[in-house]
Amino acid sequence: MNMRGRKFGLSEFMYPVFVVTVFVAGVLSGDAFLQDTLIMIFFWAATAGAWNLIGGYGGQFALGHAAFLGIGAYTSTILYVQLGVSPWLGLILGGALAAIIATFLGVVTIRLKGPYFALGTLAIGQVLQIIAVNWKS
Repeated sequence: MNMRGRKFGLSEFMYPVFVVTVFVAGVLSGDAFLQDTLIMIFFWAATAGAWNLIGGYGGQFALGHAAFLGIGAYTSTILYVQLGVSPWLGLILGGALAAIIATFLGVVTIRLKGPYFALGTLAIGQVLQIIAVNWKS
């Protein structure tokens, strides 16, 4: 198969099959250690992918990824504890809320260049950390 001059081998098509197989095997195994290890592997892989998008392709040095991770995690947890919403649905809603807030803040900060973008994203992360620590309810 040839796409824009690049030839794809079997290994590039087998990678998604391998990832899905490992994920399903981990879920079906019932071993808590294996499940925790696989969750952390997929979590850090997703984090690396996000960093690659903004840092590698976008050429920006972002320091606010933890803020959006926290927004999604807090949303999911608050929905579960306060309203009894399933964590699986909370995961989707938390990700959606984090994406909405990230889009809004991204429109504001993407105009900054160089160290100003890094400082802006760092400031966003710090402001959200202060809000999370001092939230009384």
